[in-house]
Amino acid sequence: MAAFVKNICRHGKTVVFSAAIPRQPGQHHINCQELAFWQKHFNDNGYVCEDNLRSELWGVEGIHWWYQQNVFSCRYDPANAGKEKRLRT
Repeated sequence: MAAFVKNICRHGKTVVFSAAIPRQPGQHHINCQELAFWQKHFNDNGYVCEDNLRSELWGVEGIHWWYQQNVFSCRYDPANAGKEKRLRT
């Protein structure tokens, strides 16, 4: 997964990311992980991860529940990467 996240990070200073968590229903989910797992990979690439989207999206009609539950944003900030609060599902 390190190479996957590294490739995403190559494309911008800001990332909005979502991935299935363990026991999430659906088809073709592979490598389901808690949000903190992904956060560490983004931190390793110099990105600070923020839980600033879920509260804005929660309950919004037309946005699937799994995005409301799993989405977070990342911004390139190597000096602070890994110092932020751990994301929780």
